[in-house]
Amino acid sequence: MSALSAPRSTHRGSAPIGNVSWPCAVLDDPDRTRVFVGRGLARGFGFSGKSGGAQLTRFLNSKTLSPYRDSGLLVVPKVVKFHHGQGGGLAHGYPAVILPRMCSAIIDAAIDGLLQERHRPMLEVARRLNRGLSEVGVVALVDEATGFERERPNDTLRRLIMELLSPEERPWQKRIPDWFYEGVFRLKDWDWPGSINDARKWRVLAGVTRELIYDRMPSGMVEALDDVNPVVGGKRSAKHHQHLKDAGLKLFDAILYDIETCMTLTKGYGRWGVFMSRYDELRSDRNGVRQARLMDTDD
Repeated sequence: MSALSAPRSTHRGSAPIGNVSWPCAVLDDPDRTRVFVGRGLARGFGFSGKSGGAQLTRFLNSKTLSPYRDSGLLVVPKVVKFHHGQGGGLAHGYPAVILPRMCSAIIDAAIDGLLQERHRPMLEVARRLNRGLSEVGVVALVDEATGFERERPNDTLRRLIMELLSPEERPWQKRIPDWFYEGVFRLKDWDWPGSINDARKWRVLAGVTRELIYDRMPSGMVEALDDVNPVVGGKRSAKHHQHLKDAGLKLFDAILYDIETCMTLTKGYGRWGVFMSRYDELRSDRNGVRQARLMDTDD
């Protein structure tokens, strides 16, 4: 790619994740590609100096991660060259969606005993990042950090939704674990009906599920799910999660993880307000708005 044809960054910023700021940008290409600046991404994972970006590229293409490239978990994209608007030559970046895939591959490599000792410090970085990130979450994070969210066109948001949503329904599989219902009853201080099956029959739980899970998805997602899975004759033909693609299910599971974390931290009965305060703050933190203070005392 020549310098003349390279895209330009229209919005720039740094996304705070954990104790690291990750330089990022939104480009002016047709897809409005979100990128993490290569040198900053490399530095965040411990590859320092001018050659940090090259070291990161070698690591992503290394034998250590080859099982995860072969399985499709990790797809290493070409480095994106772009004008950063600060003079000098072209900057190098990676599409933002590589970050959660990279984290998952590093964690799996450690579990499988393939991560070399010199790369072990990367594991904690990957774990910290992976706790809340999803591909759509990363896009939202970059948009927040760069200010692009204030200008993001509606068609971009629609494309993001369609990456999550499928008009065709999947076969039913249990997606919401028993602890979810037990936690809701405990924190609402409702009388336990006797069994999980009886608890599931409480119609009010549909509203709770919508509030805690589907309302935390990208803006417009609930309305899109309602369109493809409408109420007919007083009920829906499927569960909303049966209309989620793989990326949508990944986001669904990430949201459940946050719910479980906040329910576990909120001890006792009848403490729905405390739980919701924690949960609201944690989900805000996932979008890069502020640090979650989960471990604060309740008193």
